Amino acid sequence: MPKVRHMPNDPTLLVIGHPGHELRSYEWMRKTRPTVLVLTDGGGATNHPRIERTRGVVTQAGAVAGQLFGTFTDRDLYRF
Repeated sequence: MPKVRHMPNDPTLLVIGHPGHELRSYEWMRKTRPTVLVLTDGGGATNHPRIERTRGVVTQAGAVAGQLFGTFTDRDLYRF
């Protein structure tokens, strides 16, 4: 696999499906400070959204929450 290089001024984007997935990329977010998009609010079957916790992790890493950030409920997205 080729080594991936990131140039310091290149804009980066992280797209994840659900809150919590950002934890797998925390160190990378800290280094690259991407714009982060999260498709669902993470409410699942209980409808208790977890998106604000994810917003805190993203901010703590120095990344930026994008415009599409917890826009859909899990249920709505699964209907697609």
